[in-house]
Amino acid sequence: MEIPLTHARAPFHSYPGFTQARGLVKQHIKSFDFFLEHELRDIVEANREIRSEADPKWFLRYTNIYVDRPSVNEDMSEVPTTPHDCRLRDLTYAAPCYVDLKYWRGNQAVVVRGLCIGRIPMMLRSARCYLRDASEGELEAMKECPYDPGGYFIVKGTEKVRLAVGVGGHASAGRGAALQQRR
Repeated sequence: MEIPLTHARAPFHSYPGFTQARGLVKQHIKSFDFFLEHELRDIVEANREIRSEADPKWFLRYTNIYVDRPSVNEDMSEVPTTPHDCRLRDLTYAAPCYVDLKYWRGNQAVVVRGLCIGRIPMMLRSARCYLRDASEGELEAMKECPYDPGGYFIVKGTEKVRLAVGVGGHASAGRGAALQQRR
C-alpha cells in the first residue's frame, strides 16, 4: 500500500511500528511523571527527619520537595532552556529540585523555603518538559520535531535512553538498564 506524501506526517505513519513505539514511550513518560509527582515525595517522607548525635535537641525536617522546569544557570540566575539548546551547548536538560525544610537553632525553629538541593535530568515530553503540550508551531520555534515522541534524556548534549528490561529478560528483571546512548 502506497501512502501519498502530500503531508509531512505521511512517512511517519507509513512505518507500522511508529504507533506502537509511541505507546511504549508514553509508558516511560508516565512512569517518570509518577516518579516526580509521587515517588520523590515518598523518598523524602521516608527520610524526612535528621537528628544530630552530638546535640539531641537539634534536628532538620524536610517539609516539601518539588521540581521546577528545565533551566540552566547563567550569570547566577536560572534561565529556561530547551532540549535543542542543550544539544547545541553540550548541556544536560535538567530541572532544579527544591526542598522546604525546618530546623532548630537553639530554642527557635527556622523555616527555609525553596532551597535548591540539586538538579534532575528531565525526560523529554514529561510533565515538566517544555515540549509536553506545545503546538506544532511552538515546537518548530524551539527547533524540535513534532513527531519525536520523547521519552529520553539529554545529558551533556547527548541523547540518552533508559532501556526497560522485561521480566525474565535479565538478571535484574523488571528494572531498567543503565542509560544508553540513543542512536
